[in-house]
Amino acid sequence: MLARVQVLFRQGWAAFRLRRDLPWVLFLGGLLLTAHSGGGCLATGLLWLGGWVLFWRGFLWVWRKLLFRVSRRLWVILALMSVLPVLGLGVLLTATSWLGLGAQVSRATQQNLLAWQEALSLALDSLTRKLDDIYEELAMAREKAEKKQQSIRGMDPRCSPRRRRA
Repeated sequence: MLARVQVLFRQGWAAFRLRRDLPWVLFLGGLLLTAHSGGGCLATGLLWLGGWVLFWRGFLWVWRKLLFRVSRRLWVILALMSVLPVLGLGVLLTATSWLGLGAQVSRATQQNLLAWQEALSLALDSLTRKLDDIYEELAMAREKAEKKQQSIRGMDPRCSPRRRRA
């Protein structure tokens, strides 16, 4: 039994071509690891690596089949005639919409800035009026306090304290 397994393993290894079969091994190994462990970095990496190589091989196979009878020059001409106008229109529409959106945003921003400027000037005016009122009240309170202090001491405001002592 062991000899038979060894023969099968040798035949399988002899048939295995690294360049041809490694992407399939990577892809299927990633699928098995994903199914068994629920994902992970190793499984995802194997899936992506094997998947990209297999996708590229499939693309090249289709490309060769399409170019079997038709030359590359014809395909390039067809691609340029069908793709470039669509790309040009896309760029044109994108630029036009960008300019229109920029104008709208600029107008809205200017209106917002004017509104903020007006609100700030109103707030500054009301703040300066309040500060002026406070300063006036403080000046009046200081005058009252000085008069009260002078009346408590019984001093005549025209006389200085040095003259009174003498």
